[in-house]
This record gives sequence, structure tokens and C-alpha cells, in this order.
Amino acid sequence: MSSLIEATSVAEVRDKEANGVRNRYPAIRKGKTENLEQYSSDTVAAFSKEYEGEKLYVFINVSE
Repeated sequence: MSSLIEATSVAEVRDKEANGVRNRYPAIRKGKTENLEQYSSDTVAAFSKEYEGEKLYVFINVSE
């Protein structure tokens, strides 16, 4: 049971950190999304978000 609690805690922390980043950058929330297929693969999701002159590049490790 302890490992389940630890896993849940890690997931909660990760979610809070992700939400913090999302809240700091309006482009993530409201921006137009462009898929960056040339950088995407089976293990990486890549896209950009642009909003009011701000452009962010997002790379997410989607491997286990």
C-alpha cells in the first residue's frame, strides 16, 4: 500500500507543477497549436503554441 501512496503523491506533485506552468503561460492555455511532426516520435510529442506574439515549443516524453 505504501508504494501506491507514494505513486499517487508523485502524480499529484507532477500535476501541480504542470498546472503551475500552464497558468504562467497564457499561450499554453489559449494559443493556437501547431504539431511539430518533424520532432515527434513514438516517445516524444512535440508541438508549439502561439498566443499574442508569444510562441512556446513543447516537448513531452511520452515513454513509460
